[in-house]
Amino acid sequence: MFEGVKDIHLVWHFLAFNKKMVSRRTIEQLEKLKQEIIQLIDKIESATEFPACPSILCKWCGFRNNCSFKDQY
Repeated sequence: MFEGVKDIHLVWHFLAFNKKMVSRRTIEQLEKLKQEIIQLIDKIESATEFPACPSILCKWCGFRNNCSFKDQY
């Protein structure tokens, strides 16, 4: 999309702390990350089992009524 770009600067603004963090990525690093993300998407989309991971977050889970762990938290 942006021809001639050699590296990318990622900037996070943490407004609550009035902080700015900058991180740099090369085109090669971004391409590698893209491939890793695509592989992860493929793995998620091909999954047929979704085991429960009980935690304190269960209280807010939309699947709580269908879960065998619903009474643990």
